[in-house]
Amino acid sequence: ALKSDGTVWTWGYNAYGMLGDGTTTNRTTPVQVSGLTGVNAVAVGDAHSVALKSDGTVWTWGWNGYGGLGDGTTTDRHVPVQVSGLSGISAIAAGRYYSIALKVDGTIRTWGLNYYASLGDCTHTDRYTPVQVKSSFGEPSPPVSLYATGGNAIVNLDWADNSGCDIGGYNVYRSLVSGGPYTKINSTTQVGSQYQDTGLTNGVTYYYVVKAVDIQENEGAASSEVSATPQDNVPP
Repeated sequence: ALKSDGTVWTWGYNAYGMLGDGTTTNRTTPVQVSGLTGVNAVAVGDAHSVALKSDGTVWTWGWNGYGGLGDGTTTDRHVPVQVSGLSGISAIAAGRYYSIALKVDGTIRTWGLNYYASLGDCTHTDRYTPVQVKSSFGEPSPPVSLYATGGNAIVNLDWADNSGCDIGGYNVYRSLVSGGPYTKINSTTQVGSQYQDTGLTNGVTYYYVVKAVDIQENEGAASSEVSATPQDNVPP
């Protein structure tokens, strides 16, 4: 509970210090969170708490297994600690083992558990200190390491993603002339980084590029061109 005088009071289960009174003792009546004044807002996660002070700093306490306290450690805190490197904050929120802060400039910082990409930083890496949420991904970068191998009336393509976390899939383009013009050959956006082009003519060289498509269906630039020549390698 946040009082009008800027102090914070808590009660209940306290095994991980989430009441912020310096103990792990359960409380059946409210106790004041230690050393915390000038608070404008509070937020509560599964087992940790977050407080925003009037000076724009953020303070946290409780369970810290995935870095949800943002102090650069995974050590539980029984009294509030300041979130590392964070100032100019106007609003806060807390989720399951992670925390969120809105800066006055409109950008967002997150930290803690990131298994489900909850932190919005284009990774699944837990963060022990705040990272900035990516608000604009831009055009997806082209795939890299594109490789083509020919078989009997087929060409197999493999590539590596280079586009970041907003990837929706890929489009595969083919030409009979190096440098194009190319024709898209996949009827639906290709999921995954492999494609088999079938029904080809043996002995003819085919040229390919691949383009990444983001989750808004915006297509990026083409990869480097590769080529392959299908061959019937079955002995007569």
